[in-house]
Amino acid sequence: MDAYDGGRLPAGLTGRRWAREVSRVLAPDGLLLVNAADSPGLRWVTRLGATLRTELPQVGQLILREVAKGKRFGNVVLVASRAPLDDVTLTRAAARADFPTTWRPSAQLAVAERGVEPFGEVGEPSPPPPEDGPLRLR
Repeated sequence: MDAYDGGRLPAGLTGRRWAREVSRVLAPDGLLLVNAADSPGLRWVTRLGATLRTELPQVGQLILREVAKGKRFGNVVLVASRAPLDDVTLTRAAARADFPTTWRPSAQLAVAERGVEPFGEVGEPSPPPPEDGPLRLR
């Protein structure tokens, strides 16, 4: 899913209702890929991951290293499934990416999501992108 409105992922595509609907139509061995964007700290993306996990227990992240380290606003691709994700293949794919990228496995994210409140039925829109200038390193 890559659905932005004014540079933001709409609230209707981030809540529990949406997660239930995706789970309903996703094949048993299917993958959901969500292109999301967040500010340093990734609080919003963490809540989105926790929301997806309410329906699809396996949620990993493909993420640029500078975004993962909190150096800038940027995109995160969440990968969600009912079935276990192939961490070895996804780690290798991240290592071969054109830009320094990392794979964060579902087990690692589950630990990071402990105590994080999933979004409600409708969810919340993603944070707005920075208004001034290109997306840069701090």
